[in-house]
Amino acid sequence: MNTPFALDHPQVWSAKQLQQSPQKHQLSGHDELDQLLYGGWPEAGLVELNYSHQGIGELRLLWPLLKQKHAAEKKPERDSKQASLQIWVNPPAGIYSQALAQAGINLQQLVIVQCANPKEALWAAEQSLQSGCCRYVVLWQQHMRTSEAKRLQWAAKDNDALLFWLRESSTDRSGLPISARLALSPCPQGIHVEVSKLQGQWPPAGRTIPLNGHWPELYAPASVPLPTPAPSNNVIPLR
Repeated sequence: MNTPFALDHPQVWSAKQLQQSPQKHQLSGHDELDQLLYGGWPEAGLVELNYSHQGIGELRLLWPLLKQKHAAEKKPERDSKQASLQIWVNPPAGIYSQALAQAGINLQQLVIVQCANPKEALWAAEQSLQSGCCRYVVLWQQHMRTSEAKRLQWAAKDNDALLFWLRESSTDRSGLPISARLALSPCPQGIHVEVSKLQGQWPPAGRTIPLNGHWPELYAPASVPLPTPAPSNNVIPLR
């Protein structure tokens, strides 16, 4: 094979492309996260978010992006129905609508899909991406095969959509064909993020993403002492 011709082929990647940063990004709403990801979340594709346990702020990390104002800021020539919906597939707990509304998410454009099993959840996520009616899909799913990840990755890219795959931390670190893989863990200021895969870039060192700027009422300064427990004689047993 002619080597210069092979290097010019669109399917061939070379290390010098790392300095070109050809990937398009969209701002995450967190300056530190944008710096960590070389510009923000991918414009389209599949992003895997591993968290140590549920409720550490994994959804709050996404809220600035998921606000519906981002859809209105798209280019005028974009189809008006494109990016009008958000699809959340199999959230593990009840959705508190008031909290989402306070975060700026338009509940009229949010669709919650509850599936009976993981196979149906993957099908629902793929159909949502292919519909052309949504910009963001959030999928809670513990496991995914290579063939399934490939289908979702291409469905997202072909339809200019972004799929966030949320799951609890797993020892499975297979080379799935995805755009990014982030590991999330709690810390006093917010969330610590480790990037183990970033398409087209070397994974950078981990960084703490402070959430206290967005929600100061949830984070107390480290110097504030914890309240003293009430005396045990104030406890009235129920008989």
